[in-house]
Amino acid sequence: MKKHVLLLGFFCLAMTVSAQFSSLIEVGKSGIGVSGAYENGNGFDGFGGTIGYSYKGIFDVEAYILKLNFNENQEGLFFPDADPNVYSNSITGKVTWWMLRKTPTSGIDVNVGLRAEFDYFKYTNYQYLSSSTTFFDTYESFVGGRLGLTSNLKLKLNKNWYVLPGFTASFDMGKEHYKEVNFYKSSTYHGMVSSVELTLGKHLSDMSDVYITVTQISDTYDTGNYYKMQLGYVYSF
Repeated sequence: MKKHVLLLGFFCLAMTVSAQFSSLIEVGKSGIGVSGAYENGNGFDGFGGTIGYSYKGIFDVEAYILKLNFNENQEGLFFPDADPNVYSNSITGKVTWWMLRKTPTSGIDVNVGLRAEFDYFKYTNYQYLSSSTTFFDTYESFVGGRLGLTSNLKLKLNKNWYVLPGFTASFDMGKEHYKEVNFYKSSTYHGMVSSVELTLGKHLSDMSDVYITVTQISDTYDTGNYYKMQLGYVYSF
């Protein structure tokens, strides 16, 4: 069971693939964005990159590629004689529809969106002891998705600087594939995932921004908290 819980944590971490591009640009403008991220959690860390497009500040489409390296010394998780080079490659796609973008008062923007995500994880050299503790199983892949709400406040500090505290909550489901001795099997999971984040951004010009985002992610799988730090650039037109 322990390996299932930890792997669900890896899966959930991918849910916040980037800061919301539309929140960084004006309503009515489109934009493109790129970012790089470092992620860290219980028994793993890794680096990822995002590319995204915002249409008129209303729809965001993003793709996130991530490589995670796992701690093969994680107690009770990996098979003792397994290959020490344990890692995964994944891709996450995300679509966000910003249902509400309002400016209730000068210097404050309110943004609320509906978000759908899809993930595919492929694992390499991931072996763990089976329930019998006599044989080892091989973890193959994980496919899943989420649907939820995301929100943030854009607080303008001055003409160029701003901060965006944000919160996301999603219903999460997925299906894992693994080989138990010589038989291929699969299992399904579902739960809730939430994240809180804080973004600091700066207008470089009327058409470009840079930002840094720190995110903490939690879930109902008892996997502990996971963290991400991200640096990005947005160009609007």
